[in-house]
Amino acid sequence: MSSARDNAEAPQGTAAASVSASTHSPGSGLAAALVVFARLPVPGRVKTRLAAGVGADAACTWYQACAHHAIEQAAGCAGWADVAVYHSSADDTAEVEAWLRGEGLSVPCRPQLGPSAAAQTAPPPDLGAKMRAAMCEAQQRLAAAAAAAAALQPVPGVAARGQQQRSVQLQERVDEWEGRGARPQEEQQQSVECGAAHAKVIITGTDIPDVSGRLFAAAARALDHHDMVVGPSADGGYYMLGLTRVAEQLFEDMPWSTDVVLSETLSRAAAAGLRVAPLDTLPRLRDVDTAQDLAEWVTGCSCPSGGAGEVSDVSLTLTAPAVDASQGEWTPRKRVLLQVSRGILAAAGKQ
Repeated sequence: MSSARDNAEAPQGTAAASVSASTHSPGSGLAAALVVFARLPVPGRVKTRLAAGVGADAACTWYQACAHHAIEQAAGCAGWADVAVYHSSADDTAEVEAWLRGEGLSVPCRPQLGPSAAAQTAPPPDLGAKMRAAMCEAQQRLAAAAAAAAALQPVPGVAARGQQQRSVQLQERVDEWEGRGARPQEEQQQSVECGAAHAKVIITGTDIPDVSGRLFAAAARALDHHDMVVGPSADGGYYMLGLTRVAEQLFEDMPWSTDVVLSETLSRAAAAGLRVAPLDTLPRLRDVDTAQDLAEWVTGCSCPSGGAGEVSDVSLTLTAPAVDASQGEWTPRKRVLLQVSRGILAAAGKQ
């Protein structure tokens, strides 16, 4: 996830389409869970290293544009994935939902492990603990939905009334997981054991300009034959991690925010006996932490000419063909992100 570190307007003439990743029915046949880590865009609280080079307000504006793009790409996978945004515990869920709704993004939002959970432990949970808890919870939610879907299938010899009762009970279990974000954080922390072996779960962040729905689909396909797939980032970390087994050792005491996160993760995966997809399954991308990162991303961009209407829809199927994903598709939101990036760099004298 972006090496594990820590208000764009729509183009003129284009209407920002509403993209939904709302709760699926139990019979929807979801293939994977997709977890997106995000923060409420507040100056001084997001992209602080970028802010050191371009200012807190500009860094917040950039993060907001990048998050809109990333979350839209994730929401476009709702046809095959259970998509949810897990926000910082310092943010209010209602505020995060309101922010996204204002951008036409209807995505379930849940808090990460936070202060109330931290109060129960010493030391407080780090990024790894939050990632593992979110991935385990997403797996459990997917498993509950699958069980409810199975309950809807007729069982020979079982009375209709009995089957209906069973379906209601399992739907209640799904509802329980859907409402889990409102539970006390300490209860969440006590329930992070993964009980959905082999369920695909993919996690990513919101500071990777070239992330795309096709990459999420490629990661999900890779998990058909592997236990783990990773999207390497240019700084020695990773921007995406897909697992069928959320092994604790991949997250515990990891040297986050260093250039050895990827190599250490791969070493631990091998020790855990995980079948890891080839490292070139997903392209090496750049996450943006500093003004230099941003300038290098802008310099390397090759945005095609033409209006936003020429890009394809963000809605993707799991069988969408693979593409050269080092740049991804230039959706309207990504074009806005590039425009915002150029403006920020110019204002800061970095371009």
